[in-house]
Amino acid sequence: LIWIRSISTFSSLICLLKNASFFYSRSARVISAIRERARKRHRNANPTGQFYSFHIRRGDYHFKEKNTFFDERGDFHYQRKVVGIREIYLTCKNQIAKDATVFIATDETDKDIFQPLVDNFDVVILDDFKHLLTGLNPKYYGMLNQLIASKGRHFFGTYPSTFSGYINRLRGYHSSKNKSSGYKMGIIDSWYHSPLKRKNEMRVFRSPGMSSSHVSREFPAVWREINKGITELQKRSTGHLLQ
Repeated sequence: LIWIRSISTFSSLICLLKNASFFYSRSARVISAIRERARKRHRNANPTGQFYSFHIRRGDYHFKEKNTFFDERGDFHYQRKVVGIREIYLTCKNQIAKDATVFIATDETDKDIFQPLVDNFDVVILDDFKHLLTGLNPKYYGMLNQLIASKGRHFFGTYPSTFSGYINRLRGYHSSKNKSSGYKMGIIDSWYHSPLKRKNEMRVFRSPGMSSSHVSREFPAVWREINKGITELQKRSTGHLLQ
């Protein structure tokens, strides 16, 4: 079974490499449609059609934020806090313009789940643009979601999702290319909607050598400092935080 899975993964990778331009062109159609939608809603305030993006997995709105502690008697306690869509909205609302267009990269097809966001923003998902994806195998929708979400003005992902991580990597490439604010420090306009303690993770410079987990997030070394060694990166300050 292992070698069968390996062959399947390898075949998918070859398919992706051969058809990269195809996927980019399809995602560009959707991005253009979202921008046009955003532009029409606020022609004067948003002439370029900027939109915001989220990655919310099915089940993220049932995310259990863990808390463990010992009480005064020394007894161990384990608590779980359910993080719902309303909590996600409250965490992120200050980084999103009022009544803005928001794209959600998700495997959830029931948009009613996102009602607290729908009540405050113009929410769209990939299913709203299926007419632009005629002939495309749905198994590639995940890649399209990533490409589209990477173009949001601000992005809100799930920690420690590698799906969100790759969106942030793409945003890092865009940031360096466009010389966006904070790009010299490898900082991008991305936040995590959950867990709350990780919200500003991508707003602080970190190198792989400064983190205990190398798979939970992407690092600026990938898009900004690829030619620098680990020792040099470790000398960089971790205290630079942009709100």
